[in-house]
Amino acid sequence: MKEVAKLPRSCERLEILDESTIAACGRQVVYFCPLPGSAQSAAPASSVVFLTKRAECCAPWHPPGAAMQQCGVFYAEAGHIHFRRCDSDGQPVQESRKVLQSPSPASDRIDEMRVFFGTTLVVRAADAIACYALDLTLGAKVAQVPLLGRVALQRLALTGNVTEAVMMDGSPPGDVDHLLAVVTYCSTTQRVSALLLAVGHASVTVLAQTRDSGLALPPDVNAPLSSWSVDWSRREVLFVFADTVASPATLLTRTLSLATMEWAASFTDLASLPSVPADVGHTHTGDIWALDNSCDGLVKLFKLSFGCVTREVALQRATGHDAVFLTTLGSMLYVLVGTKVLELREDDDRSATTPTTTLCDWLTQQIAKGPYNGTRGQMLGREKTGDKRKTEIDAIVDFVNDPASSLPAIIVRDCRYVVCTTDAAGGYHHAILDAIQTASGEHGSNISLVRYVAVAQSIHPLTILRVLSVPDPSVRLSLAVLLATKPSLMEGGVRLLEWSSPVRVFCQGVGQTQAKLFTAAVCESALTALAAGALGAVELLCTVADFMMIVTLGSD
Repeated sequence: MKEVAKLPRSCERLEILDESTIAACGRQVVYFCPLPGSAQSAAPASSVVFLTKRAECCAPWHPPGAAMQQCGVFYAEAGHIHFRRCDSDGQPVQESRKVLQSPSPASDRIDEMRVFFGTTLVVRAADAIACYALDLTLGAKVAQVPLLGRVALQRLALTGNVTEAVMMDGSPPGDVDHLLAVVTYCSTTQRVSALLLAVGHASVTVLAQTRDSGLALPPDVNAPLSSWSVDWSRREVLFVFADTVASPATLLTRTLSLATMEWAASFTDLASLPSVPADVGHTHTGDIWALDNSCDGLVKLFKLSFGCVTREVALQRATGHDAVFLTTLGSMLYVLVGTKVLELREDDDRSATTPTTTLCDWLTQQIAKGPYNGTRGQMLGREKTGDKRKTEIDAIVDFVNDPASSLPAIIVRDCRYVVCTTDAAGGYHHAILDAIQTASGEHGSNISLVRYVAVAQSIHPLTILRVLSVPDPSVRLSLAVLLATKPSLMEGGVRLLEWSSPVRVFCQGVGQTQAKLFTAAVCESALTALAAGALGAVELLCTVADFMMIVTLGSD
């Protein structure tokens, strides 16, 4: 981890302004720091803008292409927006007492301001957000700022005496489309609203929004909101609900799709964390990081993948009162700890791991290892994982074998139940499919397989091969259609899985002749799916046949 800047004062939050500049915001002060390796890295260590004591909220801005000394800050004071910048000698200069085009975006109070994409100032009040175009030809010499558009925010309660939290986030730098997400959570009414906007050069367009009254929280959520984050790689919002009063603490994750504006299946499992995270964040490449500041004098960062902790970083902090804040740019993570701004890159030194052939092998080996015994007992909460996992498997098996039973109150992540043996044979075992096969015969009950595939997520390649090997063509086609609806397998995702090892083990298990017959059956099902117009199933079946042919025909 690399130290980007050492600040004169403690700050409270970080903002990535562009690919070259980051801002640290504190009380009545904003520091602008160049990012390592950027065009601004040769600039002085930092530039600073001091604000008035009556400043309510602020939005730092780095005019694209301008020098570090030309950075400035928009700030709200008594319902009006002002702009202040640093001149060449580092002293703050008041550029304009009022820089917004009339009418003012809020008659009473401005709750939040941020500059997105380097070109748009977004001002949020209680009832609406307003977007203003920043004239890049003037640089930091801001005059009157023209209004691009104003969008009303949905009301989640009829009365004003409610408790709401609002998050604004913009699409990553470099994206062709400038998208803005505004998400509101009301703890009083237990409802959520979301707004997805496209910000153009001359206007603001509403691309999607939740229904007028918002969305009710899923019925199984009975804990307050702990943290949230926008995953722009999937256009989803991750909600983390946690009840730290209960013993043991409960932790739930739910996902809101910005495409459909409905609750979607959550692919994030935080159960492997040692405690409730103080914050979570997504990199622009889709990785998720969790921040734990519950230990005195220590801050821990955890990178998660498929419900497993794949990386852990520990940071020292001087006092327990130091603010901790994380934000991301590309695949990099930036952390504010008191007066330090730190950068964590994907290629930084990592903990040594056991060599594995494939990603799927690595994931399944982590599951097979059982509870993880890390430094200072960070995984003590998983001492009873074995019993809990057995109970979970039993509940799923009961569900798939009993048509009268209800869906278990868990997210069924298929890859959790696939175990790669570490012996010379290198075989795979599937806890759920093996139980179905034991109870129903060689291929398992068709109804049980359909019920399992219908609820399973994060599908392992071995599972696809095993369920498609059913002898009944109509059942095979039905299973392929269900598999094609899984988000991780859609739009080419099925080809991104690591197939080589599962296909090799599958072929060794059934024999060369049966492997070729299976490939022919999959091709026949693909033709049937094409005739029926099930294009998603066609893509999945052709991908499976493609990898099977490489193994079965490549050895002839």
